[in-house]
Amino acid sequence: MAADDRQTLRVASEYLCYPLWLTVGGGGTDNLRPEDLDLPADLIADLNAWSDEYDAIFPEDDPGSAAFPSSEAEADFYARGRALAERTTAAVGSRYRVTYVDRNANATNEAVVSPD
Repeated sequence: MAADDRQTLRVASEYLCYPLWLTVGGGGTDNLRPEDLDLPADLIADLNAWSDEYDAIFPEDDPGSAAFPSSEAEADFYARGRALAERTTAAVGSRYRVTYVDRNANATNEAVVSPD
């Protein structure tokens, strides 16, 4: 499959969602469990733990008040997300074009992680 024909697999933290999003026909996305892809067990565990960490900062009774404990903790979280996206790229090889969404205020919103 040519690089341009690959589906995009996005690594992104979203409240109460899995950390992987697959582009589908018509421009929509499917939220995938890491277990739904042929990924190494340690990567699956790390993606799920990263997602759980994001969910933990959202109080159920007031999700709008969600915040990281510090700007350093936020930067660290998103840096680990980028590392997970790079590991995901290595694991999926040429099957998908992998992107990463970094919501850190000092970062570009979405970046291609896999080579085009």
